[in-house]
Amino acid sequence: MARKHGQGLHAARPATQPHNFPLADFTNPAAKAYWQDGVAKLLKIGVAGFKMDRSEEASPKRPIKVFDGRSIRENRNAYPVMYLKGAYDVARKYRPHDDSC
Repeated sequence: MARKHGQGLHAARPATQPHNFPLADFTNPAAKAYWQDGVAKLLKIGVAGFKMDRSEEASPKRPIKVFDGRSIRENRNAYPVMYLKGAYDVARKYRPHDDSC
């Protein structure tokens, strides 16, 4: 769905990891909002925790750029921070009094 809207990174999934989906481009405000909407849906139905890993996927060999113009390689170290902040921001919005956020 994110790819359909032009909000994901166009990287092929490795055959050995068929459920390894492309990463959201958190430098793209629309992609970040789309991803946060998905997290919000889970929070609204009562999900109280998330396993926040998988933010350091192997970079494709192709020179793919993210929304802000950097290459995926240049964005690699900043990505986990953007990923976790995106989750934190939406969790605080829907669970403002939850001390685990």
